[in-house]
Amino acid sequence: MRQTKLIVSDKSALLKKYEKKGFRHIHKALNRLIKKDKERRNLDDILIYIDELSASDETGLEPTEGQIKEEKVKSIVDYLYKKYNCEFLLIVGAQDVIPFQTLDNPVNDKDRVIPSDLPYASDHSYSKSVGDFCCITRPVGRLAGIYKSSNYEYLVDVIYNAIDFNGLKNHKNYDSYFALSALEWSQSTHATMRNLPGITDYRLSPHENTRSWDPEDFEKR
Repeated sequence: MRQTKLIVSDKSALLKKYEKKGFRHIHKALNRLIKKDKERRNLDDILIYIDELSASDETGLEPTEGQIKEEKVKSIVDYLYKKYNCEFLLIVGAQDVIPFQTLDNPVNDKDRVIPSDLPYASDHSYSKSVGDFCCITRPVGRLAGIYKSSNYEYLVDVIYNAIDFNGLKNHKNYDSYFALSALEWSQSTHATMRNLPGITDYRLSPHENTRSWDPEDFEKR
């Protein structure tokens, strides 16, 4: 049975960030991803640049200058996901292309808000409350370029990595692990890992010794 994947991005934002040359390379890579998904992965991809939609598409999107606001993006994604009866959602671009959804932080700490893709994984309408998105109904991924960088080659490479990936079918690929946390979360991370079998160590980001990561670390699955 074939399944449908919705791919969303913002053409105007991509052009502004990467110019015409960069956009052409990104669009070409996305078309190759669509071809690979159709031929090898039993997926029918639908690529939509949300800024090219009009009010006639029932989204209520009016012509706009600059990046589309997160509330509008959320409503557009909800509409498109339902319209095309999708099983997967792929966001292309960093938060300066497709914005994160800003959630109020329910924890009393220095971070007042939480920028997140979590709301895109739910069919609940736009909200700033984390609690409204506890029920996840959509698998969501993001192929993000570098925030506020015009280096389009990085995003193109990320897309081609997705094209070339063929899965890891041998369970031995997952026998080892790579665990990553932040210093301010280390106490909570340590408590969590005590309850996970076979996991006893983790890395901190930024790196504890400010040195480069060892490539062998990333061979762990």
